[in-house]
Amino acid sequence: MANKWNKQRLGDVCEINQSKRGNNWKHPIIEYIDISSVGVGHFVDKPNIISINEAPSRAQRLVQDGDTIVSTVRPNRRSMLYIKSPKPNTVVSTGFAVLHPKKIDSRFLYYSVFDQEFTYYLTARADGSAYPAVSPEVISDAELDLPSLSEQRAIAGILGALDDKIEVNRRMNATLESMARTVFRQWFVENEEVDDWEVGRLGDVIKVNERGISKDYPYSEIEYIDISSVTTGRLENITPYSLSDVPSRAKRLVKHGDTIWSTVRPNRKSYLYISNPKDNLIVSTGFAVLTPEKIPPSYLYLLTTTDSFVDYLVSNADGSAYPAVGAERFADAEVLLPPKDVLDKFENIVGIMLFRIAHNEKESRTLGSLRDSLLPKLMRGEVRVKDVGEKDSTQRSKA
Repeated sequence: MANKWNKQRLGDVCEINQSKRGNNWKHPIIEYIDISSVGVGHFVDKPNIISINEAPSRAQRLVQDGDTIVSTVRPNRRSMLYIKSPKPNTVVSTGFAVLHPKKIDSRFLYYSVFDQEFTYYLTARADGSAYPAVSPEVISDAELDLPSLSEQRAIAGILGALDDKIEVNRRMNATLESMARTVFRQWFVENEEVDDWEVGRLGDVIKVNERGISKDYPYSEIEYIDISSVTTGRLENITPYSLSDVPSRAKRLVKHGDTIWSTVRPNRKSYLYISNPKDNLIVSTGFAVLTPEKIPPSYLYLLTTTDSFVDYLVSNADGSAYPAVGAERFADAEVLLPPKDVLDKFENIVGIMLFRIAHNEKESRTLGSLRDSLLPKLMRGEVRVKDVGEKDSTQRSKA
């Protein structure tokens, strides 16, 4: 630990679960943040906008600008979020602990919680095997090493700048995705000409699970995408492996323009557009890999991620506890097959949007990796903010 840093209980520098909505709550409609809608530092789903009369019993906790929320359930999943400018009717689940800063910089508090060491601390103290959880008291008793408030702000500023750029990319991608889906809807749903277009079997214009690892696979190292790494249109992380240590499900090969779809619990909508993958990228056999042959990649992706297609998959899933849809169901789906010239024009417009989305996602993963490598060094005083500034100045003077 760096000199002059003070060790303090988290509960002494912030308030935990300080406020909740009462009987006189004045908002008839709430924006509800449940645990399932929060990933590692970001939303995976938008908050639910629901009537207060229909709100679940866990919709109780109130948040303010600068609060940090961290899931007390299954802390190993690292469901946490820094709250920025919440709406007055925002309510979060009682499955979160809400940390309100008192004697600590708000964003430094968030990065203290984001630190992997804090997750290890919570996981080691979680009670229950099937549904492990920690109490607010456990969170309150965690010890933090705190520099001066000015250094806290400087550290949070460095890490926050990376997260702010990631957030800019996320917002840009949300806009691009919305634009792409709007064009799809206008061209292939609302367009009166669709009544005259062909309807056919999806398997006649694409291949499903066409390629897999063979005995003569040339790479000794791979990059692997598991089902848990993919949310709705977003790749959370890629795991490197040596070929001798790969999971048994690491079998499927992908190429540019493929769409991958988790066959397990299709209601969760774990799908992804593949853009310019590395040659050694492999995905789990838990995915159906859809490879376009007679339709453009952009049309395939947007077609198979519509609400109606998701409903088709869900209705054809087998099993109750672990519903899964067979790869043949993708091939058997009846879909609209517009004329080639229309599809080519669509690809020229929307393909660029999907490429930009993938580019932004890749940049965000790089920024996230940089943040994750810097964070423990900064939070433990192994790299001081002054040192970072001196290095930057030296690099600029050499440039």
